[in-house]
Amino acid sequence: MRPLVEVLPINLVNGKQYLIEHVGPYPVSRPKFKGTFIENKLPKAWYECTLSKFDQIVDIQGHYPKMIYNLQDCFYRYYEADAVPRYYTNKVLQHITGDPNFIAV
Repeated sequence: MRPLVEVLPINLVNGKQYLIEHVGPYPVSRPKFKGTFIENKLPKAWYECTLSKFDQIVDIQGHYPKMIYNLQDCFYRYYEADAVPRYYTNKVLQHITGDPNFIAV
């Protein structure tokens, strides 16, 4: 299985879906979820952090299309959400090779 690829807040692409993980010092109600990136609010002073805005939040409890999160880069990590393309890539390669257990690395 491939490891997740971390994406820095400055490299997030508008309209793309990302896996989000809370890495702050205190527990939160949604430590891992998925959301669609909208925009970044860059810091105006050295002591501020980047705020990344996400909508269409999906977590274990459900789908929240109208919810918008403003996440601080010092408390969250973002990863590429490429599970669906990986699934289809594996299915195509399994069909080509004829091996139903083939998994691309």
